[in-house]
Amino acid sequence: MPEIFPSDGLRPLYKFLFNGSYYIHLKKRWVWLYLLLMNLQENIYRIKQMMGVINEEVITNQPVEIFSDGGGSEYADKYVGAIQKIRVSDTLPNEPFKDTSYMETSDNIKNMVKSINDGEKLPPIKVIQHPYDRTKYIVVDGNHRRYAFLKSDMDDVGAIVIPHSDVVLMKTTWGDKNKDYVSLSDVLDNKEVIDKYFVKPDGTNNFKMN
Repeated sequence: MPEIFPSDGLRPLYKFLFNGSYYIHLKKRWVWLYLLLMNLQENIYRIKQMMGVINEEVITNQPVEIFSDGGGSEYADKYVGAIQKIRVSDTLPNEPFKDTSYMETSDNIKNMVKSINDGEKLPPIKVIQHPYDRTKYIVVDGNHRRYAFLKSDMDDVGAIVIPHSDVVLMKTTWGDKNKDYVSLSDVLDNKEVIDKYFVKPDGTNNFKMN
């Protein structure tokens, strides 16, 4: 694939968006497009910050919805916040019933790994600090990127840590119009409830397969 260079007029914007990298060189065009789209929301946020349109202290995020028994999450992909580095070995996937065996041979994952090792910056994963163990982080968005970092030469991954106060545990299922939920902050000491929504710090779970 040919290298993709921005025009001279766009170089400053590319430098800002991609942290000094003037071009992105990936083997497959669709992988480049995927990474570009994944970066779009974060880049819009950065531009607004630079222009003084928003202030990080007054950002209002949609509460992240967590479904029971490894049922996934809603709105985690749209959550915006400060990015920090965490050890990828301290992250935990929270959907144990999802078939991830294809990741071993996925060209998408292979190209992500190469991009990471080449110094390219991927969008941050979204995580929740585990209620039982503050050194562990439950991944609620970005499992493909997490897997790629595990296979890469990097020990740390960029992450947005979603505070417990911005997380709700859904009592209803996907698609229900009449949503019912409880705030994670209100049940942090209730082990029975926590085990229904999150894997344990060692990666095991008490989920029921639907």
